[in-house]
Amino acid sequence: MDALTRSIQGEVPWCMLFMDDVVLIDESQQGINDKLEGNGEIAEDVYITILGQLSFFTVLVVFLISSNSSTVYGHCLGDQKALLLKLKNDLTFDSSMSAKLVRWDQNTDCCQWPGVSCDREGHVLVLELDNETISSGVDSTTSLFDLQYLEKLNLAYNLLDAIPMELSTLTQLVSLDLSYNYFLKLESPDLKTLVGNLLNLGELYLDDVNLNLNGSPLDPALLNLSFLGVLRLDHNNMSVIDLEFLANFTKLTTLSLLSCNLHGSFPTKIIQVQTLQELDLYETLISTLPEFPQRRALRELTYSIKNGKSHRPSSSRLVIQWLYCVQNSHLSGEVHEFSDASSSVLDTLDLSNNHLNGSIPWSIFKLKRLSQLSLSSNSFSGTINIEAIKGLPRLTTLDLSYNNLRIESDSTSFPFPVQMSNLRLASCQLQKFPDLKNQSLLFDLDLSDNKTEGEIPSWVWTVGYLNLSHNLLKSLEEPYHMSRSRAIHPFYQLIQIALQNGQVVLLTFHLPIINLQDQYPLPYAI
Repeated sequence: MDALTRSIQGEVPWCMLFMDDVVLIDESQQGINDKLEGNGEIAEDVYITILGQLSFFTVLVVFLISSNSSTVYGHCLGDQKALLLKLKNDLTFDSSMSAKLVRWDQNTDCCQWPGVSCDREGHVLVLELDNETISSGVDSTTSLFDLQYLEKLNLAYNLLDAIPMELSTLTQLVSLDLSYNYFLKLESPDLKTLVGNLLNLGELYLDDVNLNLNGSPLDPALLNLSFLGVLRLDHNNMSVIDLEFLANFTKLTTLSLLSCNLHGSFPTKIIQVQTLQELDLYETLISTLPEFPQRRALRELTYSIKNGKSHRPSSSRLVIQWLYCVQNSHLSGEVHEFSDASSSVLDTLDLSNNHLNGSIPWSIFKLKRLSQLSLSSNSFSGTINIEAIKGLPRLTTLDLSYNNLRIESDSTSFPFPVQMSNLRLASCQLQKFPDLKNQSLLFDLDLSDNKTEGEIPSWVWTVGYLNLSHNLLKSLEEPYHMSRSRAIHPFYQLIQIALQNGQVVLLTFHLPIINLQDQYPLPYAI
């Protein structure tokens, strides 16, 4: 209240404390405090009132948060429950493998059933029945298509072989996922009949679905979907399709064409779609990628080739900021430095298993948002001071193995981020065993094929997958047991160690740890 009345207080310095029936007025805040201290009864009333109002405010905040945090609203309508129960009875599925349908109980609120979400009025909006081993019934039921408020339908990872044309009557659908129904063939009805009238559709997932295009163009089936933002067509034969029409979808954000038998040049117009953020061309025969516009939304590009050589954009400084995954892509040559690395939003950079050479660009270690970096199995050369990792505070995975690199450190304590979970530095000429005992999340550690000498520290037994083979290690530090506090794989730990006698031990064993070698017995007690 003092803040609200400040503009009318004039030149007289005064302060007011309003609290229900108590009003204290003075020329200063100190005066208010003195009056509170001098009158215990008033002070007690004020403090009780403050606590009461704070309690009310806390309850109000909790109520508001709880009322907005759930996506599953209250009681579903009777007709909606009846339709869902009929759908369950019509579907053929393996109840022993079901995690959702088997838990639909007519005595409970259907809006709380797994896989079901409703609006505030109790209409079913979302139906997620993926991975429910549904083999039939969708083509013979009517109840599914009477859910006229349905906005999201997910039938992925089932055993369906047919989808009826009645699906086209669900005109409120925003998201449709039919992916990975390996027996499904969109023949009668075809794709155009099935989705052509779903004008609100924004997400369409058809991975590993037989589209049965037979040389016919794809565009007539999708041209009416002006709101389409996500399109996944993985594992379909798109070799006869003219993809350029996809550039007409001005709201397209994600396009996935993984293993779609694409070849030749990728259409320039698609690259130029201003909203496109994710493009997956993994396992294709694309030989040429067009130049990327300087200003665009693209943040994730997955690109590799199965055979032959490819032409990549000459603007390599720009492209590397967006590359997500280009392993096994026959990339060759040097990777150049690029500007504005510290402002890049790149999360993952995987250039492994290529033919890249030269020095690793120093700017890579300035990608502050990078969480995964894999440059393994190339021909990068030079010396890297591991202190450079300090520039990657979000890093969880680092793999520099099998290059011509030399990794050095100013101390045995490596400055890795605390969330590091995967560290692979095989064949990096490491001479010191890094002190990683404070890496509480480290699960995968490969320091093999180095020149590391000395004793194997006891903290390595807390690592899930460990490879220290082909080094100059001499002994094992006690104790040899694994800590229960670590989140290790509940069944197995893989350990590969070579000691100076040249013997390599490769064991996979149940917990608790059994003997690794007679020379270095490991106790059962953990």
